[in-house]
Amino acid sequence: MNPLPTARWRCATTERTNAEVAPAEVKPAETAKAGTPSAAPARPTGLTDAQASDRLATDGPNELPVSRPRSMLRLLGDVVSEPMFLLLVACGGIYLLLG
Repeated sequence: MNPLPTARWRCATTERTNAEVAPAEVKPAETAKAGTPSAAPARPTGLTDAQASDRLATDGPNELPVSRPRSMLRLLGDVVSEPMFLLLVACGGIYLLLG
């Protein structure tokens, strides 16, 4: 069977999608009601301990980089240089002039 076209994958039937994804692991729909958690075949998920330790050794821990905290002066400069803040200040100045 040909793979599902990218633009039309939502139009495919459940049976066709299951046959495309994992034909050996899909059980017939008659064994369980569709839409229930028991309808999905049980299969192991996740990495083994060996795979996890290999990835930890090659890629490092799964952490986001930590950035330095910004100073108050830098934070104030970022806020003041925002276009919407400058527009608000300009509108306030015009309002004060017109009374």
